[in-house]
Amino acid sequence: MKTRDELVKEIASEIVNNRNYSNMEWDSISVTVRFEPPSIWKGGVVYVGKDCIRKNPAGFDLSQLMTELRNLMTEEDGSEWLACLIKISALTQEVDIDFEYEDVRRWYMTPTMDQEEIQAYLMSLK
Repeated sequence: MKTRDELVKEIASEIVNNRNYSNMEWDSISVTVRFEPPSIWKGGVVYVGKDCIRKNPAGFDLSQLMTELRNLMTEEDGSEWLACLIKISALTQEVDIDFEYEDVRRWYMTPTMDQEEIQAYLMSLK
């Protein structure tokens, strides 16, 4: 069985090498993951200088890894998280993950947001 640290490294590698990000020069990437049964929702933002580009990770591997991490953490901690925010810096190679246990929509962009609100939201994930 993989450890929490091993899964986090695999998740970061999957994001950095994801076909939607690997051909881009980026400063940082933020990915949100929400578990809303029966679905897993993923959103992504790529930061380049002062710009940000909404670009979701492609493929199924990230969902599988996130499910593994969630199951492992639930076993270890007894609490099941609902959403998480993963931030990766190209400069420092650091990976930061924050988990949400109560509000599945903590990192959620609503359809009613205007362009200014969307931009502020995307920058808040950096």
